[in-house]
Amino acid sequence: DIKCFLGEKHVKAILISGIGLREQFIHYFGYGFEEKLKEYRGMRVVPKFSIKDKNSLFLNHEANFLCISADYKVKAIEILIIAWQSLTNRTKLTIVCDFLPENLLELIELDTSINFIKAAPLDKRLKQKLLKNSSISILLTHIDGGATLNEGLGYGHALIINECNKERQYIANNNGFIIPFKNKFYEPGRYGVEWNSQEEYLKIVDNDFKKGEYNSSIIELSRAFTMLIDDPKILRDMRIKSLELAHYESVSESNKDLKNIFKDIVKNKS
Repeated sequence: DIKCFLGEKHVKAILISGIGLREQFIHYFGYGFEEKLKEYRGMRVVPKFSIKDKNSLFLNHEANFLCISADYKVKAIEILIIAWQSLTNRTKLTIVCDFLPENLLELIELDTSINFIKAAPLDKRLKQKLLKNSSISILLTHIDGGATLNEGLGYGHALIINECNKERQYIANNNGFIIPFKNKFYEPGRYGVEWNSQEEYLKIVDNDFKKGEYNSSIIELSRAFTMLIDDPKILRDMRIKSLELAHYESVSESNKDLKNIFKDIVKNKS
């Protein structure tokens, strides 16, 4: 049904945003609609610092990590905590989540390097304070997402994200780390074949986690933490690159792309 709709003459353009999504679209719908595919900058980030000041920013900033999560299970909080607690040298990790089960609460109870904030939704002023006082944003997700990374980009955070549907979009400027995950919810050839719901998918993830299939992910995550903690230059370079990406993917630049696409459609129509 979707393929028939996209082929209609009145459908003049198919807006697509993000590295990797074009390949995913072609996997499902083939090359017949390539002329209609119009790419635009869809992250629509709001940069908090001027790009002119990038070289004077982020000096002597400690590696403070921030993870804002809506769901501990979907956002792989257990993997995050295990990787963090494997470090010998820790700074500060703030986890925001409305619920953690007893086994995870027990893990972090005596860990003074972890600041757990139970909140849903998170107060806007508190969120801004956390973003301002952090230097790295983390998004580990078994399903998909990215809104918290958009905000982190705006503050020039180095980013940590796992392999998912959008990882290359967020780490497009060598501004962070991509952590390998065995499973991807939207992986072509598996999505809708091996699982038909989030519940089925999360059962597969849980079984693989129990079998140790995510141990390599924990190791790579620990390495990323260590590099950012031990080398301030790496952290600062990634923060500057994130700020550059934030301006490239800003709301104003996205609007320019959309205006040009709309103008071309009108021009070709006339």
